[in-house]
Amino acid sequence: MARKFKLTNIFNFPKHSLQKFTAISILVFTILQTLAENTIQNTVSIAPVLLPIITITLLISYIIISILMILKYLSDKQCLFLVPVICAFTGSVVLNMYYFSSYPEGFIYKIITISNYNDYLIGYFYRNIMLMITILMSALLYGLRKHRLLSPENNIITVWVIINASIIMVALSWLSSSYYIKTNIDLTHQKISDFFPFWRPGVMFVAWCVILIIAIITTRFRNMYWTGIYFVCISYMLMSFQLITSEYSTDNMLYRTRMLEVLSTLVFVFILFINSFILYKNSNTKYKNAYQNSIRDHLTMLYNRRYFYDALMKLIPCITVKNPLSIIVCDIDFFKSINDKYGHQHGDKVIQFIAIKIQSLLRQNDILARIGGEEFALLLPGVNEENAKIIAERICHAVSQHDSKNTDIHQSERITISMGIYSATDNTMTEDVYISRADDAMYKAKHAGRNCVKVWQQ
Repeated sequence: MARKFKLTNIFNFPKHSLQKFTAISILVFTILQTLAENTIQNTVSIAPVLLPIITITLLISYIIISILMILKYLSDKQCLFLVPVICAFTGSVVLNMYYFSSYPEGFIYKIITISNYNDYLIGYFYRNIMLMITILMSALLYGLRKHRLLSPENNIITVWVIINASIIMVALSWLSSSYYIKTNIDLTHQKISDFFPFWRPGVMFVAWCVILIIAIITTRFRNMYWTGIYFVCISYMLMSFQLITSEYSTDNMLYRTRMLEVLSTLVFVFILFINSFILYKNSNTKYKNAYQNSIRDHLTMLYNRRYFYDALMKLIPCITVKNPLSIIVCDIDFFKSINDKYGHQHGDKVIQFIAIKIQSLLRQNDILARIGGEEFALLLPGVNEENAKIIAERICHAVSQHDSKNTDIHQSERITISMGIYSATDNTMTEDVYISRADDAMYKAKHAGRNCVKVWQQ
């Protein structure tokens, strides 16, 4: 049954995260704005060459962003919401490479022409439009990611539409530049808003605010990636506001805006790297947890039978006369009777009690596993038969001294175990032979009256 839509759910996002993001954004943008102002003021003499250098920095940053996002999407095709932003930054790479071809004279003669400025402005505005559209699409795709229209079968269509929209924006930017005289737009001798009514201070600010709000509502600070997207929205909002409010576009305002764009982009790259690190850390944690679950017994959290055999196989090649390996198999005495009389839940408590008791008497490099219902097995590397027997008798005695007053296991019968030992000094046999011999010794302990230790004898 579909859940009923409630207006209050729209604003049901973590307020603490919003407050924290707002405070950090104000601090970061204050620092970036100060850095941009100081950089421009201290590099007035080389200002013409500064714009191409900034463009190269942006170009490299956009390439890094595109590669990071492409790798993320290829690793998880369910992240369809990444495709619009990938297209936006890939398109920005194309535009920067395209308009950078106008700048070679800037490096050689330190001269930037009016045409260069004009091409930069056109590329800048179309990048803004492209980013606005793609960020909005990305947020909506994320919010609707579970909708049937965004099923894997329709992914190809969605990706095709997004890519074509980005290509159209890049093509329009080229048609408006000095490379195509018929449709060239001159932004250097007139107010920018004369050609682009949309790019007026109030409209511009409201547009970016709306996109930012939609992004926050649909993504709700889910991860560092979306925090970075919010940051991009705010940075372009401030940059565009600075640019549009100027009378003309060829003063230091151009450099200040471009420098702020560079610094903001570098911060976004840094955020993406942090996000990648967090994703790797979470993935690594999940892998470790999954691995531990695969080798652990869920009741006792001891190693399971599979791990025990794998560990034994790895230790067998190291067995020598001077480096023996002792295998101990133990079984809970009269466990079936305990289960029948007190119930399986009580029986589980007995198993857990014995597991904890044995583990407390072992060395750090010893291996204890639960290999059956009430059966345990130990690997004691470097321990000979004599010392293995001493350890086993100590364990056997400790278990038999169970006091129901100090635990939640209340039963009239004593809790005891029978233990069998085989100490190997020959590494030419299979793991089944080692286990079988220790198992035979354990059954001899059972036949000898239980609650005792027996060593395998040929």
